Amino acid sequence: MWWMWSGLAVAGELALVTSGATGGIGSGGWHLEIPKDIVGDAAVVEVEPLHGVMAQDRALLIASDGQASTLSLLRTRAPACTRTGEGRLQRRRTEMILVDAAIAPTMAGTIGPDSSPVELWRCRATGSEATLVLPQGGEVPPAWDRFEHRLSLRIEVEIGQQTERLFVVGVPQGDPARRITAIEQALTRRPGALWVDAGSFVDGTSAVRDGGLSLHRPTGFLALRRLAPAALAPGRNELTPGAAAFLAEAGELPYVATNWSAEDAALALPSSRVVQVDTGEGPVSVAFLGIVAPSISRWVPALAEEGILLTDPVEALTAALEELEDIDLVVVLVQGGPELIQRIQRIGGIDVVVGEQGQRVDRLGAVELSLREGWIEGGPAPITVPLDGVAEVTLVLEGQRLSAARIEPTRITPELEPDQEVLAAINAVRDEVSPRFERPLLQPPGSSPTAVLDDETWTRVACAAVLEAMDAHVALLSSLPSVPVVPGIQTELLVVERLALLDRLVVHRVRGDQLQHLLDTAAQAVPVACGAPFGEKAALVGGRSIDPIRSYRVVTTDRLLANGSVQAVIQLDDRLQGPSPTLRSAVLGVLQGYAGRGRDAVEILSQRSPSDLDPLWLLRMTRASGSVSSFRGVPDPGGLYSEIPETLATSPSSVTVATDLDLALEYSSRVFAWDLRSKLLWSELDVEGEDATEQSDDLRLSTSASLPGADLELGTPWVPYAELLFDSEITPTIADLQLGTRNPRQRDLSLTAGLSSSSGWLTRLRIGALLLKDLSVVDKGLEPGGRLEITTRVPLAPGVSWATSLDGFLFANSRGQDASDLRFKALVDTRLELGVLRWLSAAPYAQVFAFQGRVDQTRDPAVAYTLGASVDLVGALEL
Repeated sequence: MWWMWSGLAVAGELALVTSGATGGIGSGGWHLEIPKDIVGDAAVVEVEPLHGVMAQDRALLIASDGQASTLSLLRTRAPACTRTGEGRLQRRRTEMILVDAAIAPTMAGTIGPDSSPVELWRCRATGSEATLVLPQGGEVPPAWDRFEHRLSLRIEVEIGQQTERLFVVGVPQGDPARRITAIEQALTRRPGALWVDAGSFVDGTSAVRDGGLSLHRPTGFLALRRLAPAALAPGRNELTPGAAAFLAEAGELPYVATNWSAEDAALALPSSRVVQVDTGEGPVSVAFLGIVAPSISRWVPALAEEGILLTDPVEALTAALEELEDIDLVVVLVQGGPELIQRIQRIGGIDVVVGEQGQRVDRLGAVELSLREGWIEGGPAPITVPLDGVAEVTLVLEGQRLSAARIEPTRITPELEPDQEVLAAINAVRDEVSPRFERPLLQPPGSSPTAVLDDETWTRVACAAVLEAMDAHVALLSSLPSVPVVPGIQTELLVVERLALLDRLVVHRVRGDQLQHLLDTAAQAVPVACGAPFGEKAALVGGRSIDPIRSYRVVTTDRLLANGSVQAVIQLDDRLQGPSPTLRSAVLGVLQGYAGRGRDAVEILSQRSPSDLDPLWLLRMTRASGSVSSFRGVPDPGGLYSEIPETLATSPSSVTVATDLDLALEYSSRVFAWDLRSKLLWSELDVEGEDATEQSDDLRLSTSASLPGADLELGTPWVPYAELLFDSEITPTIADLQLGTRNPRQRDLSLTAGLSSSSGWLTRLRIGALLLKDLSVVDKGLEPGGRLEITTRVPLAPGVSWATSLDGFLFANSRGQDASDLRFKALVDTRLELGVLRWLSAAPYAQVFAFQGRVDQTRDPAVAYTLGASVDLVGALEL
């Protein structure tokens, strides 16, 4: 707890000046629109934002090239000014409209009777030229240091055969330099008044410095020290760099945070601050308590890393109130949402809450409150002060207890003179920064030059840019800043204001068999996501069904991962190492790349969809496993150990070799798909003293092509395909063990053509007609037949799926057929795949081989099967 003695106040009254949630010295907004009442039905050709415009009351300075750098040069070089013409200026609530009568004669007649005539002067200095607009009889040259930067629009309109031009000059809304003037004026009107701020008085993240703090931030702390506050609560902006950095900047400033818990004593903040005020009827003790919204910890991950815990506000306030002694008034400073404010209002023992953010004071003159006796002794807080603008709060005391109050809000209007120290600091920063970010970066969305890049479109553009910058498949992001929108072309400066974030991008690998679960859970927990249809079954990523053995790149931010509610539902462990760019630099780099190539980034990126099918090369390893085992038995030529009941004592020496390989190179695009595939299934048992026995022997080399662009809608999409397959044994089978004769080595070459489809868990369905040539028997002709391929994969849980494949052949009769010819053969493989590691899978499996011959002696169907379990290398690598 801190104590402070304040000066003398009016007898029986205590005056407060309050503010909060102002957003910092660099804050303030613009509301610029096309003046349709002046433009009428004429066609707007172009809307271009200008940063090279300054204003002082009704005087304007407009750079001839619209660049801020031009005005910076001109104001420091004593320009020579010559009158060139006249125009009309109309002042509205959020903008001023300027029409040059010489270049816009039609609009000069439609601007309205409430406009005023102005003089136009051309001012020149070495390397710079600008138009000076002054009220009639205005002083030339004006006081350049009193001008302030104003965002403006230059609008070109076609009227008949002529092109006319007008300017829309922004009028600042909630301007910080004027806000400080309002605070100073209120303190001057009320000697002895206490000024308090509920948070976010200084600036947070920089829009123009990647990963840095605002260039206006030092000015904010200087202004705080000059205004001598009685108490301050830290808000999100103050805490942006983390607790240690903030406290170093704050120094001796009277910050209080009641629900602030620090593991390190050096990072502690007082829970309350008590100020003694002499009202003329005796001293009054005022306790100021500050609440930091717990949600701020989600925006500032550094707090948790530094051991800062933002505890429950109600519990913290209740405990702090119990510790206060001999206190006459309790004032709580808070910047939070309606729910938090309502919870605080219901706490007994609080007199004033400074923190209502929802209430606007545009039409509010004053609010007077008279308190009943029952409220004086305790109960919910009777007075809540809005944070809109600056408020003067008069608290009337009877017997050192609160009995009445009067709240007089002050709107921050353009009529207020800006604070000159703050204005000079703002101008210095903008003179330095604006020239680097003035170039046009984004075209307006759609075909209209007046279109606005709204938050929804911008979010799609930014998210798609993150995917492109990080070469990722899915993006999970925190919410993006919402800023006032400006119609027409967007300059780089307007864009970076939408990227004022410290978020760093983090890339994770997620196996395909876990990705669907991630998408389902992220749908409810993540503010911004793209790359896949979240919350939908059988989602598409990159225009393709999720491949369970493929590794996908999921990009997110450190701030999102620090959010406890997100961590509870999203598990991302396999983080890629390497540099972590900021979200700002990633998005800006992509947009600059498009602009440099003359391409419309908004049009391209906003239309990106998970169904877009870009060309893709994959090296697929469906399965790769092998084993070699050698058993050395006990030499026993005389059978000395034959009656010992131990297998290891009586078994002969043997060697077992087995391999199972399925490797493919694949290419796919919207119109064409191709693959080159190799499958090897081979195992051999070699027992000492006996001939080696092959338990499986099958080598397949194939290549296939399909035409996805030639979809045939037959209930589900079907595409034509063709496959060339070479099917062979490595060694021929044994015909007669006693004679040692072998059958001809099986070698078949087949060509299949047909239709292919896939849908959901049915990952492949191919039906085709084939021609087969038996290369082991030269005199056999082509054998016609049919082929059926089915592959299914049913996800059972994250990392667990049931996969089944069937490859079946059906053959017609042929001349000279014999016992080696088959009517059909089919291999079925079914396995329960358990993802162990990213490239490793364990699977119990069953393989069934069924066949039937064409001649009498082989006409009965036969089945062979294998049961086993394997640990396989699996994966698909994007090339």
